[in-house]
Amino acid sequence: MKKRWIVMVALALLVLSACGAKQEQAVEPAKPKTVSALAPDLSLENLEDCTFAAAFEPSDVHVTEGDLVITLAPYYTPKYDGADIGGLAVGDTLVLTDRQLKVEALERTGDHVAVNGGTEKDGCDLYTQEDGVFVQAVPDRGPVQLPLGEVTLSVDPDFVFTDNSDPENPGWQISAGDFLMAMENRTDSFLPAATVVRTAGGKIVELTRNYMP
Repeated sequence: MKKRWIVMVALALLVLSACGAKQEQAVEPAKPKTVSALAPDLSLENLEDCTFAAAFEPSDVHVTEGDLVITLAPYYTPKYDGADIGGLAVGDTLVLTDRQLKVEALERTGDHVAVNGGTEKDGCDLYTQEDGVFVQAVPDRGPVQLPLGEVTLSVDPDFVFTDNSDPENPGWQISAGDFLMAMENRTDSFLPAATVVRTAGGKIVELTRNYMP
């Protein structure tokens, strides 16, 4: 009877040891992962009905075969999935627009995530948007924007240009008929951080230039 009891105790200890080993395996640290931006939500082939940032020079506004057109570069903002950034951890790699950043430190404050101390310390700053995605932003400059290429779009007859670049006189507007002449008298560049284009039916119906400090 005593021998049987000893055998039963030994078997119980073996079972407990096996369970402990399984538990240790279950808490192994996750493998480092690579987090990349989502695919762009804008393309040169799909500018029929949309709103986007753009860059061009006043000399890029011209008449071709009787049509007023603008040759411009549409820009988009790379976006990161909210769940991917929420799960970002030390040891992971974050793919930025210009490099791959190995995550060595993370600081989360509200809608802001500072990676490796933020931009000022050669890291990066990510901010969440209303739709839950994150964008990389540079302090005092706004979200990072990338050009898609170059495209020439016709200006709609009902086109309106709104110039808010002068904070003391915002809301100045002109129509398509006066736009070409206005551009012939300007030399300042239209930059993506301050220029918004809206298209409808593949033509530019609105162009807005905002104030940029």
